[in-house]
Amino acid sequence: MSKNRLDLPRVTVADYWYELPAERIAQHPLPQRDRARLLVYEPGCSVQHRHFYEIPELLPSDAVLVGNDSRVIAARLLLRRGQSSDRTESDTRQPTGFVEVLCLEPHLPSSDPAVALSCREPPVIWSCFLGGKRVRPGLALHGTHLRGEVLERNGQEGLVRFDWARAAVPVSFGELLEREGRTPLPPYLNRPDTPRDRTEYQTVFAQQAGSVAAPTAGLHFSTELLQRHFEGRFIRFTLHVGAGTFAPVKVETIEDHTMHRERIMIHREQLERLVHAVDRACPVVSIGTTTMRTLESLYWYGVSLSEASSRQVEPVCPDLRDEDISFQVSQWEPYLRPSDVPAADALRAVLSCMERKGTSFLHGYTSLMIVPGYTFRVVDALITNFHQPRSTLLMLVAAFLPGGRETLFRIYDEALTQPYRFLSYGDASLLWRQSSRTGSAPGR
Repeated sequence: MSKNRLDLPRVTVADYWYELPAERIAQHPLPQRDRARLLVYEPGCSVQHRHFYEIPELLPSDAVLVGNDSRVIAARLLLRRGQSSDRTESDTRQPTGFVEVLCLEPHLPSSDPAVALSCREPPVIWSCFLGGKRVRPGLALHGTHLRGEVLERNGQEGLVRFDWARAAVPVSFGELLEREGRTPLPPYLNRPDTPRDRTEYQTVFAQQAGSVAAPTAGLHFSTELLQRHFEGRFIRFTLHVGAGTFAPVKVETIEDHTMHRERIMIHREQLERLVHAVDRACPVVSIGTTTMRTLESLYWYGVSLSEASSRQVEPVCPDLRDEDISFQVSQWEPYLRPSDVPAADALRAVLSCMERKGTSFLHGYTSLMIVPGYTFRVVDALITNFHQPRSTLLMLVAAFLPGGRETLFRIYDEALTQPYRFLSYGDASLLWRQSSRTGSAPGR
């Protein structure tokens, strides 16, 4: 699909700047996950200041929660140039002669993180962030267990081939990462990771390994909170969060920004539950922006299936090298291809496709950009943390709120005057697109 710039949303990035004092960035989570503060916004109501453990009484009894069950991997490695490493596991510094390697996305033996991480036979090849100077193709890297070779480099990223010694009892690449790697904390924390981050920078419902950043809105849920109040109405999908979620927006207007691509996995049983909820007009509550992108991307895949069905042709999935990938949602697809397909019909089209093919899982990629001008189709309420200035996440929240940017900054001004903690380990907000007393959003 050609990109007609006249049809793209005009969003000036500088309009999404605000002053965030460094002391308001939470460096560590609270000792109890669900004790975080919770700002509640609902159109036509005053902003409420509550705590996260109160969220069951703030949601309608028929509301369903949808969360991202991706698990953060120990993706950050410090590898020595060309010789064996003698560093200890407790050493969190980056000595001279070390190269920082952040595993972003697997290439071999599969682009599926589950396959690549479970691989017990070397080599594996990953796309990686490469820190340090003079990191060129051919450079050998060594860790305690892993050996690497830089195959390609383009800017700050490149391909790294990993190898390891075959043991009497074979170990997987994922197991070696857990032994040697470190938790890839967001760069704005500007501190070394600690052993506690292994569990604290992980949701209690994380299952599918593959993310290099946590879906942080989910960090506030405790196991007790989920089991006591949301048993039977909690739905899980997977979006593997990439480092691009922290990428600064360096352009003046958002149509010049290239959105990062992230991998999605949908389980048919979970999709069936979502379709059932949407059919019954139950409010859909997205736990975080990554879940929001998953749900809205799923809608657009359903639209493509519906359109292909009406033309009696197979939907086209362009430019994909993975045999197991079913779909790809491009950055500007919703803006260049408007649709009036109801959410229930679009989601049902995806489910019907899975049933027809006899598959239990659906894999896809999304580069969906959600900024003011986007029309939401699936989500009624959003649970999310407070985001960085000039970030695509901040623009997504503005797009979701009635009143857009004006409402967004009214909420953020309120949070800054109160003792809210910001960013990944910070406090949360519960945001409604319309009054929770009027049912699901229009267009269902």
